[in-house]
Amino acid sequence: MDSLPPAALAALRDDLVPAAVAFILLGLALAAGLIAALRRRTEGATLGAFAAFCALYALRALGDTNGAEILFGVSAAELDLFTSVLTYLVPIPALLFFTAVLGRGWRSSLVRIWQISIVFAVVAIPFEILTRSPEAFALPYRVLTLAGVAVSVLHLFLPRLAPPADLWLLRASFLLLSTFV
Repeated sequence: MDSLPPAALAALRDDLVPAAVAFILLGLALAAGLIAALRRRTEGATLGAFAAFCALYALRALGDTNGAEILFGVSAAELDLFTSVLTYLVPIPALLFFTAVLGRGWRSSLVRIWQISIVFAVVAIPFEILTRSPEAFALPYRVLTLAGVAVSVLHLFLPRLAPPADLWLLRASFLLLSTFV
């Protein structure tokens, strides 16, 4: 039996925690997706957006591990392109989820951010695939993502006349998520 070189084993060991978190997120995505599919169309949309966000983020995290090249047999350049494409897609379902939970926002600001994110992804992804230049749009993506986070945080933490019952849980979850994203 052939064994892996020590450097490859070290890379796989370093990826244990990120891969475990990614697989937990995939499981969460699967569970949320199944529940969303079983619910009525309007009620399941929020869970569907959450499931899509978890799945995309988990796949991106798996593609970003050191051992992905070894485990999946693809080149580093292909993995960079894969993670770059998923990076541009991740904010869309996240913003759809926050829009469904928090509302459209002041002057529909949350809606505008996810609409801009869709247009950005439609432009950036084909360009990067055709030119084979991952992260060519990294700087505008970061600006757009920071704008989305800022708008979401404002809508999440501004005082409300009638806050939802579980707003404290959503606030705590958002702070935890933003720590890792």
